[in-house]
Amino acid sequence: MKKLMLTTAGLASVALASAAMADATVPFEIAGPGGNQVDINMDMSGVLGGASITVDFTNSGGFTWAGDLLIGVIAPNGNTVEYGGYNLSFGYSSAGDFPSSWDSSSSGSYSHEFDLGGFGLEGGGQWTIQFADGYSTGSSSDFWSGTLTLAGMGGGGAPYGGCCIGIECSLTSQADCEAGGGTYLGDNTNCDGYPCGGEPSGACCLGNDCTVLLISECEGLGGGYLGDNSTCDGDPCDASAGDNCGAALQANPGANAFDTSDATDSGYGDPDESQCLDTFLDWEGSPDRWFSWTATVDGMLTADTCDANSYDTSLVIYQGADCGSLVQIACNGDSTEPQGCQAYVSYITDIFVTEGETYWFRIGGWQGATGPGTLNIAVDTGGDPMGACCVGFDCSSQTANDCAGLGGTYYGDGTNCGGTDCGGGGDTGACCIDDSCTTLSSDDCNDFGGTYYGDGSSCNDVDCGSTDPEGACCIGDDCSVLTAADCMNFGGTYQGDGSNCGDADCGGGNEGFPMVTKTVGGNLVSDGDGYTTDLFVVVGQGGRLDAVAGTGELTKMLSTSGDFYQNGYGGPTSADVNPAFYPIEPDLEWDSRVTIGAIDSTGNPYPENVLQNIGINWDEFEAGGDMVADNGTWFVLPVDAQGEAEMIVADDCSMAYAVRIARLTTSGMDDVITFEGLVQGRFGNGLLFSEGAYIEAAYAPQEDCNENGVNDTCDIADGSSADDNGNGIPDECENNCPADADGDGDSDVDDLLAVIAAFGSGAGPADLDGNGIVNVDDLLLCISYFNAC
Repeated sequence: MKKLMLTTAGLASVALASAAMADATVPFEIAGPGGNQVDINMDMSGVLGGASITVDFTNSGGFTWAGDLLIGVIAPNGNTVEYGGYNLSFGYSSAGDFPSSWDSSSSGSYSHEFDLGGFGLEGGGQWTIQFADGYSTGSSSDFWSGTLTLAGMGGGGAPYGGCCIGIECSLTSQADCEAGGGTYLGDNTNCDGYPCGGEPSGACCLGNDCTVLLISECEGLGGGYLGDNSTCDGDPCDASAGDNCGAALQANPGANAFDTSDATDSGYGDPDESQCLDTFLDWEGSPDRWFSWTATVDGMLTADTCDANSYDTSLVIYQGADCGSLVQIACNGDSTEPQGCQAYVSYITDIFVTEGETYWFRIGGWQGATGPGTLNIAVDTGGDPMGACCVGFDCSSQTANDCAGLGGTYYGDGTNCGGTDCGGGGDTGACCIDDSCTTLSSDDCNDFGGTYYGDGSSCNDVDCGSTDPEGACCIGDDCSVLTAADCMNFGGTYQGDGSNCGDADCGGGNEGFPMVTKTVGGNLVSDGDGYTTDLFVVVGQGGRLDAVAGTGELTKMLSTSGDFYQNGYGGPTSADVNPAFYPIEPDLEWDSRVTIGAIDSTGNPYPENVLQNIGINWDEFEAGGDMVADNGTWFVLPVDAQGEAEMIVADDCSMAYAVRIARLTTSGMDDVITFEGLVQGRFGNGLLFSEGAYIEAAYAPQEDCNENGVNDTCDIADGSSADDNGNGIPDECENNCPADADGDGDSDVDDLLAVIAAFGSGAGPADLDGNGIVNVDDLLLCISYFNAC
């Protein structure tokens, strides 16, 4: 199974409608890269039940298949459907995938008939047929050319295009446009860019100067357009604005003037210099200016401060939706590029940017230097996306195909060498990073800004200047000498003050990198008898998880002693589980799936879900069986928020900073779940981990009477809930109303009547003070708490 969409089972291919009915033909051409899309608008009428396609596929030598072609249909009545694709989607209901014969990278001719009935595609007027490269990392050289035939569609398939009536533009057929007195702009044209006139104007920033121009005029001069009907009142192009992130200036591709002469320290803290070591960033609380820019296309970003009249700048780039969610992705102090600039220019290149994402540029100076300058931004949209590629221990920016051709390891589109560790090699020794010691190669120690004490040196013999006692810390199977606090932050097990790695036993075998479980509940599936649990990898405070993988040496395995529950509306990963379908299919919430961080396709509890996977056959897992892979991975990019650790309370009541890797539902309450695989990410101090992990999970009974998301046993154990009577139930969940004589949990007139009715009797519910008799004291107690609880 190539992919699973959120729909019922794929519909079988059927023959097209009778040849006596009119058919519409749609010639098309579509080329990569992945996500590239062509829309064709046509004037048709009818009810669409089936389609056939004949296409010539040309492969560039990469991993794209003929079946990665993605087709979408939008009918005049608003109904939609899609067919084919791999890991990209239009977001429509799916009618299925191309047959397995299309799962081929071989160039050649392919044909197929498929059923589009049952999706309510009908109406007369504009139909939109969409074609796209449905494989996210497909090559720009991959090419499909062919004809899609839509059965039973009347109207002859007249193409649509832009139609001008006055300055108003609309999409229609040529005949309808001319009948309405309009001017037809040509088949498959559109209304982008004000083709009928009426282009608005607004304030345009050209450096520090502001003038009112048309959008096209402003962009043609490399200016920054401030919006339709905006004005130059208040000097909006003043380069002294943007003194903090919240007041960031709007940047645009081209030249953006700034001046830090009267700037202040924005208070955001010094940047992480580990991404640009040896470039003399030397921020040191520098006064700074901020710019923000939202990418309008996918491409490779280059940013610099080249200005012959400027000063010794330092430049940092962040990514995030707002100032509270920024992640640093690059930095630079000094560079030898570009030429013809000031003596010490900042230059950052090969940063992959994504359409719709916001990027933030922070400009400071070497050791607090200030002055006027220019931020230059350029975006290259040509060619395939690039990312970090490790060839041996060396990192460079390459396309995925070029990296594979060099025999390297590709870390994903948009990754960069500043955030990628290609490993060390050679001898290792003690390395002091701040006041902590760990064993690294000389190169890795230098890369992390540490002090290297020589090949073969030991942390037992090195004093890194820590003011806190240290001891052996087991992180997975590996041992480092750390303080107790650092050990806990890295998800490790502290062996005690003064202990050393020579005497510590960090286990081995199946222990591996630390993991925990958190049971969600039991018997959640409407007709099931199993339990649902989440598996977490413990990475420590500030840490993150980027990938779960299998290699030839370590096979990834997810298994259960029974069966995994799999819902027909779900898929193998969290990206395939859409909570919008829970109201009509409640059991979908308990579908078994793997993930990194996010629970479902919305990204919950993170802003979005951008999980990817490659090289895994999900068929057995989706049928309820085990999942085994020795050469595949599910992953997120190092800048994606969902890889960041969250604080959880595990089934064993331990508190841990961890990242979810699976939500699984079993067929029986006694089933045991086993996970074994390779996990990769970074600790809070930036050190990379890539180690085996192992856990066995079983059902842990869940009682959560106060509904705070934590097992009652854990609430009592950590002291957050009292249990004065020792019955295992938090006191706040029991009846604590002293005047409740009728047992309904409150104090009202019914309790007064209950005391009066029992007046003079012995012990019972109306004996509120517990002295063995119902008397005036109980009546007064009831009155004092009347309506108070």
